[in-house]
Amino acid sequence: MNVSALTLVGLDNIPPEKAKFTFAMARHAAIDLTQTFYLSPTPPAKDRLSGAAFNTLCMLLSDNGIPLKHKGPVAEKKFKELTGFL
Repeated sequence: MNVSALTLVGLDNIPPEKAKFTFAMARHAAIDLTQTFYLSPTPPAKDRLSGAAFNTLCMLLSDNGIPLKHKGPVAEKKFKELTGFL
């Protein structure tokens, strides 16, 4: 789900269409699991990916030929919106 969200943030040269479908399927699977086990979805107690860690991830991707279309706070905000951390 997080890789799909990262792709939706805008990985250069990777079309977002398949990521949209994969993200939607993962989200539905998570919802189905909560309903099957009678659980209420709750966000994690803390953010699993700090701003510094997100920036490091972006640098590692870029250094390996996979740059993001959006950079810095814009990319981080979009990623966190998709993954439910905002």
